[in-house]
Amino acid sequence: MPIPALLCFVVWLAYGVWLWRRSAGLRAWATTKSRPFRALGGSALLFVGAGVLLGGLMALEPAGLAKDGNILPGGWGVALALGVAFVHAQVVAAALMASLIRENLQLEARAEASERSKVLPKS
Repeated sequence: MPIPALLCFVVWLAYGVWLWRRSAGLRAWATTKSRPFRALGGSALLFVGAGVLLGGLMALEPAGLAKDGNILPGGWGVALALGVAFVHAQVVAAALMASLIRENLQLEARAEASERSKVLPKS
């Protein structure tokens, strides 16, 4: 594995960890959105992020930033930016989807508590 690829991977990983650790605001933002927005937006971001990454990497050679399947020095900056965009999209998508799961768990807990209160005899 070439050194630039390893460096890109480390930056992508570090950015993902940094972004997720600072995600309280992102999670709060996600809860303000409607359920359909979170479901469709989260799903779309998973695929759009991957499409941008793969499409961008495939476009390196026609753009003259890669030759014979090898990324040229000028192309590594583009590859780095594409990877950061991909990681960002994945983290936002995960926050949107996780907010749906959390909301479902809270709704189930309320429903169970409501059912238990109906079953308990009144004193």
